[in-house]
Amino acid sequence: MFGSNLRRIRKQKMLSQADLAEKIGKTQQTVSWYESGRVYPSLKVIENIARALDVSAAQLIEGNNMDINGFRYDCAYPCTPGK
Repeated sequence: MFGSNLRRIRKQKMLSQADLAEKIGKTQQTVSWYESGRVYPSLKVIENIARALDVSAAQLIEGNNMDINGFRYDCAYPCTPGK
């Protein structure tokens, strides 16, 4: 759900993956992985994404069925689900 929320909000803000990546200091590929659920951002990165999109972190993770433990505050890149 995080990935689909991220994609929906990013598109509403009329930003490309590359635009968002530049704002948060990540690559376009990383943003793509976040949106697909291949990797999860740390909570620190979620905060940065929320600021870049001018939304709350809660809006990004809203409806997320994944255990919050899947998101860590500051993990080594990449944060993979459940690791």
